[in-house]
Amino acid sequence: MNLLLLRSEKGTIMPFAQARQSPRQQASQGSGYWSRLRSRIASTYEALKKKLDYYEKICADLRGAQNLKIIHPVRWEADEAGESLKDFLQDRRRHHLRWFKVDVVLAILGGFLMPLPGPNLFFFYPAARAFGHYHARQGAAAALDCPWRLEGDERLDRVEENLGQLEDAGPLLQELQEDYGVAQLEESLNALRKR
Repeated sequence: MNLLLLRSEKGTIMPFAQARQSPRQQASQGSGYWSRLRSRIASTYEALKKKLDYYEKICADLRGAQNLKIIHPVRWEADEAGESLKDFLQDRRRHHLRWFKVDVVLAILGGFLMPLPGPNLFFFYPAARAFGHYHARQGAAAALDCPWRLEGDERLDRVEENLGQLEDAGPLLQELQEDYGVAQLEESLNALRKR
């Protein structure tokens, strides 16, 4: 899996992962109660996914990574890029573990309201968030455990230099998207560059 690394204008690391195609599984009508409940939680999570933090989606996409090709600006040392990514992933793993625990407790408390008629937002929202944090934590852990290959790309240097004027870097961003399979790079950069 390809992972592009850049730094924001404030110096924080910004990883951009190759788009992941994951087929969504639906529980069959003959499935048991727990399978149907898990399917409903997963579909609630998918509906919320567009509104989630970009880094949570990145970490969740890293779940199935067997090996990572980390592409960084040439001006970065390979060790520096590797250490920056390692620190980022360790921080994300701790963050998602902490919020997974909080959301599980909230989902359990919301579960007591399940017998009430109507949509049970007090259960499904925290359950879907716990589901997302679980996957993001698993992805961060998988990325830390899989082998990495570090590679520099001078085009990322030019993108970092032009973070303030991304309109000028449109063709370059399109080229990077196609070469590394990263979806919506310009939109993601616009959202993250000032963090």
